Amino acid sequence: MQDIADGTAQKLSLRLQAAADFVTPGSRVADVGTDHGHLPIYLIQCGKCPCAVAMDIRRGPLQRAKEHIADAGLCDNIKTRLSDGMLGLLPGEADSIVIAGMGGMTIIQILSASSGLLPDLKELILAPQSDIAKVRRFLRERGLVIDRENLVLEDGKFYPIMHVVTKKVFTNADPHKKMREGICKKLAENYLHSDGLEEICPNIAGPCIQHGEQNETGSKSAEEYLQPYHQEEMDAGEHMLEKQVTAHFQQMMDQYGEYMVYAQHPMLRAMLERDEQQLGKILLALEKNAKSEESRQRRLEVEGRLRDVRILLEEFINEQQRNEQQRNEQ
Repeated sequence: MQDIADGTAQKLSLRLQAAADFVTPGSRVADVGTDHGHLPIYLIQCGKCPCAVAMDIRRGPLQRAKEHIADAGLCDNIKTRLSDGMLGLLPGEADSIVIAGMGGMTIIQILSASSGLLPDLKELILAPQSDIAKVRRFLRERGLVIDRENLVLEDGKFYPIMHVVTKKVFTNADPHKKMREGICKKLAENYLHSDGLEEICPNIAGPCIQHGEQNETGSKSAEEYLQPYHQEEMDAGEHMLEKQVTAHFQQMMDQYGEYMVYAQHPMLRAMLERDEQQLGKILLALEKNAKSEESRQRRLEVEGRLRDVRILLEEFINEQQRNEQQRNEQ
């Protein structure tokens, strides 16, 4: 067996290394879509896992994985198996599942097809290449919790790596309350300055938007904007606004990762800054050619995404200031 300390052990890409770092020591791991078998080889060589199953739907990559495993002298530790997703995995055969290097919809299909295995697993480590928000939403809707997340930049693209558990102990503590409230407050103010309010509460949208245009500083709260109107309409409007803001907030967390936002991951901030720059360029191009209804709708969509990015960037700064203030008070 190769010694990881002498530099002869298996090398991993940044994405695979981030996935390997999330595997709990001592776990029996199944690498779904193993390709060349690099990940299980590394996990055995570094002593993190006692055994592994390397699985792939394609015979060619699986054969190459077998050759690499044999070259590393790990045939007794790593089984190879031709399998469509996790369908070839036996119940209780693995504690940890790694699915990396696939599109998000493929990952969702794999997990859906083998949902019966999920409750008995300790963890899932997922590294989707696309449809990130859909993966996070799928996990959330099925009670699977992303309790840790990382983000790596490789070949000019940002890739998330998610550590997912099937059970989580919840407490009454809410350390992120102020940050969440800050984001939701800004979302509410944005709705009061946009066409979105017309869909939420049309009876009061016109006057509120007109008032908002007269007061571009956005200094008035949602309650202050709605105050002049009938109490019944105001209550209905506030209720619909709250529902819309809550749904929008969850969409933002699915897009960028709740854990990443609350942890103020520095790589997420870099991604947001890049997105802000790219969306700004797209918006400028659309404004020059905003002649058709399709262009107008696209412009509204980009404006909305740009507002979301700027809200998160602003809250990054606000949260840093709150944390610094708490440290100074201690």
